[in-house]
Parts: sequence; structure tokens; C-alpha cells
Amino acid sequence: MPQLALELAVVDACGAQTVASIPTAPAATTPPVHEATSEVAPVVASADAQKGVPTSRNLLEDSGEDRSNSTDGTNEQEIAQETPAEGVADSKGAVDIATVQKYWTTFQKSVRDKHASLPMTLEQGEITRVENGVVYVTVQFAFYAETINTGKNSELLSKLLSEVIGSKLVLVAEHAGSTESDPNVAALMDAFGGEVIA
Repeated sequence: MPQLALELAVVDACGAQTVASIPTAPAATTPPVHEATSEVAPVVASADAQKGVPTSRNLLEDSGEDRSNSTDGTNEQEIAQETPAEGVADSKGAVDIATVQKYWTTFQKSVRDKHASLPMTLEQGEITRVENGVVYVTVQFAFYAETINTGKNSELLSKLLSEVIGSKLVLVAEHAGSTESDPNVAALMDAFGGEVIA
């Protein structure tokens, strides 16, 4: 389903054209499946297991390593990195930029699970500062900033960032190539009463 203006224009432009059909080969037929006539032999423990040959399970038990918390082979450091942070705020109760940068990859993964196009805009952004619970991300294009700052996108991103970091935060995108600081561009905008879209 097209969502962007450019996608809609492409759909409109291509909608009047007919698409040539590609000839397809006839479907291949599969030979019939025959039922097995013999019974399957029961599974018996291997000779190595019966002789006491070390297995990976025996080696872990012999090493004294406690793997009771991990069933898939991940270690505790990897798990701690993926879980929400507890007490990440500094002594004033505010989250700093280092904390946000530490959990940024985990945040992007959670956004990727919830939304299709927002991860691309976040990958192009850079965390510039964190002030009073507001995380500022600078993006190259004004369209990206508008997309991130749109109501439902902003709410989703702020909610996910707060969940990952464990503290109430708001995500705000800023456009890096702001043309308002250029006096020539500002004069043109005043003269024509418009805005520059990058």
C-alpha cells in the first residue's frame, strides 16, 4: 500500500499502462508417494553415551559453570545488554547522552519490530544532546525530522525509548541542514513568503 507522495505518483503513472504477462511453464507433476512397508527402528542411546565418552552436556557439568539461567547459550552480559536499564539516571535523576547512546542499538531493534519505515530515519540520525528528559536526534533531511516528529510516530518512538532505557523520555528530531541561519536564504524566504524544503 503506497504511503508517500512519490509512491502515489508512481502508482498513478503506472496505473494506466498494461503489464505484459510472462508465459509460465506448465506445473511440474510429482511422483506419487508410497507408504513405507517396514517399521522404523527404535532410537537407542549411542555407544559413546553408553561408554561414558564426554559430551558437551557432561563437559559443562564438569566445569562447574552455572548455566541454569541460560538455555540458548547466551551469557549474562548479553542478556543484561538487551534488558531495560534500571537506575540509569544520574544523581539529579536525568538520563545522559552516554546512556542513550549505550542503548540506542537496542532501541533501534525494538523500533524495527514495531514499524516498517521509521528505522531507516533513525539510522540516518545522530544523537546530539539530552536535556530535561528530551533526546534530540539530528537528521539530514527535513522530511525525516517531520516523519519522526509526527504525532503517532513521536509517541511510539518516545514510548519505546522509555521502555528500553527505563526512564521517561521524549524523542525529538531536528533538521541538520537548517537554512534559516543563512541570510540569503532567509531573505528569499521573506521575499517570496515560502519555506525551503530540503
